[in-house]
Amino acid sequence: GWGTTFSSSANDMENGSASYLLITSATAPTQGADIDTAGSGVIDSALGWTVVDSIGILDGGATDNGYASTNFSNGTAGIVATPNIIFDLATSNPPLTTGFRSEYLGRNGNTTGSAATDWVAADTTGSAPNFTLATNVYPAALSGVGGLNHIGSTNVFASTTVAPKVESVVFGNAGNVQRSKIQEIVVNFDSEVIVDANAFTLEVSSINGGGSFAPVSFTVNQATTVVAGKTVATLTFSGGTGVNQIIGGSLIDGNYRLTALSSAIRSSVGAVGLDGDNNGSAGGNFVEGESATDNFFRLFGDNNGSGSVTNSDFIAFRATSGKGSADPGFNAFFDYDGGGNITNSDFIQFRLLAEDRRSRPVPCGRRRQR
Repeated sequence: GWGTTFSSSANDMENGSASYLLITSATAPTQGADIDTAGSGVIDSALGWTVVDSIGILDGGATDNGYASTNFSNGTAGIVATPNIIFDLATSNPPLTTGFRSEYLGRNGNTTGSAATDWVAADTTGSAPNFTLATNVYPAALSGVGGLNHIGSTNVFASTTVAPKVESVVFGNAGNVQRSKIQEIVVNFDSEVIVDANAFTLEVSSINGGGSFAPVSFTVNQATTVVAGKTVATLTFSGGTGVNQIIGGSLIDGNYRLTALSSAIRSSVGAVGLDGDNNGSAGGNFVEGESATDNFFRLFGDNNGSGSVTNSDFIAFRATSGKGSADPGFNAFFDYDGGGNITNSDFIQFRLLAEDRRSRPVPCGRRRQR
């Protein structure tokens, strides 16, 4: 716990900013010694300290130093040295009350990392030793969790958390059945989760079949948001060269396989890993695209998701030909280059690709969740 009013009389500290450091050192620290003689936010190297773990809090003073990897604050004032950061609780999701400063700091479950998501910062209610997290809580999902008197026992945040799962995967814009353009993949989780960078891998095999999956040679961008208490990850695409170049924001033609890595996705409460193989416990990657029934492919011109380009697709193309994005009947799924108009260049691509890839072979194998 931390104290309740952030004054020197309440917490017996020099001021309302403090850093908690777990260190190794050949020489025992001297109580009261100045560890930053330059006042730069960098611990003097002469001390010979190795910081093993750390967490800090800043009270808004512009000249206050934070020496932890993550320093919670309500604002951005203070001095920290790179790569240490100030985490502004006023901009968290959802933002905490302006002026709020934590009464409680603790590990988020069984985490060992140094990011803000590895920690809990909150105000509390109750009396010792039976404190409960109150309403200003980061992460918000822990609001109202009690049993904070768990010193020497299992971390309460981990023991009450069920491993998260992938709820659904949606291909293309708004989940439309078409496969003519896939400009995004939306992965819906069944709860709020933390998604690390590069938490997803995307592989492609030839639309004509006969090849194995290989990593894509373009960039997969990921962004997350929380909707009704559940995390939604949206993947978009850019870059690439030659035949692998992303045009109009869409995947190139091919059969695809998406993997969500359990090692890079965990619950926001307790940091419990993804249950990707759906066996009721953390662990196992989630895989989509190894079965033909997943329908995870892109085939320009396939307006109805049938796996082939037929006369019905041509009729649909003809109905939108010449139209712009502001016109009634405009069908963006035939806008090959994303120019906002269905032009002759789009028709040339439709005709060439339809002739070259008249149908989509069914990929081999069955869906595996590993």
